[in-house]
Amino acid sequence: MQPIAIYSERDLAREVAALAEHLNADGHRDEWTSRLAAVRKLQGLVLGGAAELDSFVPQLRTLVKGLCSSASDLRSSLVKESCALFEMLARSLREAFEPFAETFVPVLLKNTYVTIQVISQTSNACIRSIIFHVVPLKCLPKLVAGMTDKNSTVRRCPHPHPQASSLSPDRPPMRPAPAPVSHASRPMPTPLPLASTIRLQPPLRGLQS
Repeated sequence: MQPIAIYSERDLAREVAALAEHLNADGHRDEWTSRLAAVRKLQGLVLGGAAELDSFVPQLRTLVKGLCSSASDLRSSLVKESCALFEMLARSLREAFEPFAETFVPVLLKNTYVTIQVISQTSNACIRSIIFHVVPLKCLPKLVAGMTDKNSTVRRCPHPHPQASSLSPDRPPMRPAPAPVSHASRPMPTPLPLASTIRLQPPLRGLQS
């Protein structure tokens, strides 16, 4: 993917407006190919430094609906490119991507039990990447809720994700908790014979007959 340079806020607004038209191209015969091209172009804009512009995050909000549709599509090529875009945005925006992750993660979580293996594996890897690069304070409840999902695949999938959040380079490593002291591991003293524990005192002289 080649970077696409953007030199002004006006240029970015014009590009995003064109992308929104393609991402929301419902009813078009080749709408999925248009969405695929739009997702790839947005990747190029991010690589070209568009995410550094002040208006990028507000402009990105106008594409959320279309990006969710692309990520939930059953065409593996479109899902793969959408996941690649989400990972790219997470790396570039960091904490600013958290509101978007709150919307995208549930979509990706549903993809993890799709029977198409490429879609399920790519979506699972994307969730891990988002959690690694973003402080996911609002995303974790949705992942924890997935542990009680009726689908067994969804229950298995979220388990590693909360652990991945502790691997973020901005967070100090977690120290392992000290092992509990087990009294059973200490050797018990050998009991002495009962006779050896009783010392017989001699009778007092005044009481002797």
